[in-house]
Amino acid sequence: MAERIIGAMRTADGYWRVEVVKEGRGQWFRVWHGATVVHDRAGISTVQRILGDTFDTLQPVEIESGAA
Repeated sequence: MAERIIGAMRTADGYWRVEVVKEGRGQWFRVWHGATVVHDRAGISTVQRILGDTFDTLQPVEIESGAA
């Protein structure tokens, strides 16, 4: 089954972006730093560990059209 991005958040400076991805009945996170995917298929605890204090600054953003 194809994956779909169903939500996204980023830091105010735009350096970090977290996408919420749904695939079949499962859901996971993709963490970006700039143009690089840092972690794919991450759980929320992994996202929190990667971002540290920055996790608390994430703000929702529009999902880009044409996203997977």
